[in-house]
This record gives sequence, C-alpha cells and structure tokens, in this order.
Amino acid sequence: MQAVQNDYRVILPMARTGLIIAAVFCFILSFGDFVSPYYLGGSKPPTLPILIVDTVKSGQQWPRAAVVAVVMMVTLFVVAFAGIMAAYRRRVG
Repeated sequence: MQAVQNDYRVILPMARTGLIIAAVFCFILSFGDFVSPYYLGGSKPPTLPILIVDTVKSGQQWPRAAVVAVVMMVTLFVVAFAGIMAAYRRRVG
C-alpha cells in the first residue's frame, strides 16, 4: 500500500510532464501522418487519416470521408486552442 501511495504522491507528479508530452506526440503523429501508420501499423484500430483513405477507396462514401476530415480538423483546433489558453494562463498568472 505504501508503494502505491509513493507512486501517486511522488513519481506521478514528477513524470506528469513527460507523460503529457508523450501523449501529445502520439496524438500529433496519428493525426498528421498517413504513410507510417498505414505500412507499419496494423489495421486495428485505424487512425483517422487511414479511415479517411479507406472510406474514399471503398466507393461512393465521400460525405463520410468529409465528415471524418472535419472532425479531425475540429479536434486539432480544440487541442491547439487549449494549449494556447494554457500558455496564456501561465503567462498572465
């Protein structure tokens, strides 16, 4: 029990920045890259760029591909806005 409390009180706060950076880096790579996940990764679960390409290749499903692309752009804008607001709050106080 003491070891678990040490992890939550000491190790996790010290590793928090690294964990956040790793999560953001994986998020950026999965959204921005098509070739590496397509050829190196498996088919499950597909990243959004792979889902868009597969949807377009499957036939006349262009509206679905457009919706997925818009969802991807909105998600990226929300994450970017959250980062900008966090930086602004740190700077202002």
